[in-house]
Amino acid sequence: MFLPFLLKKIILPGIVLFGFYQIYMTIDSVYQTSEKKDDLNQQILGLKDQKRTLEDKFLVINSDEFVEMEARTKLSMKKEGEEVYLVPSTVAPAAEKVDYIETDARLVMKKSNFSKWVELLF
Repeated sequence: MFLPFLLKKIILPGIVLFGFYQIYMTIDSVYQTSEKKDDLNQQILGLKDQKRTLEDKFLVINSDEFVEMEARTKLSMKKEGEEVYLVPSTVAPAAEKVDYIETDARLVMKKSNFSKWVELLF
């Protein structure tokens, strides 16, 4: 008499509630996994775009034209037999004595010691 009451009123509803709880947790887990998958797919698309951009940049940097341009601009190099004319971009002030010394196809501006001391002290 006590066992059927216990079975009907406590154990059976507890099993049913536990089953609904497990179903809810499974659905929630599937939903969260789906959201993570969507986020990861977005990251993959972004990384593919970044990879394409870097590959294009690599092709440009690896080209002979780019290497030649960098050698000319940053290293002040020239081709054999080519004449280079350098025009000073800034005009020296009239009060300073400035000497120009020619070195490897570029002009270097040299200030007098007095001018250097004045700049250092004042």
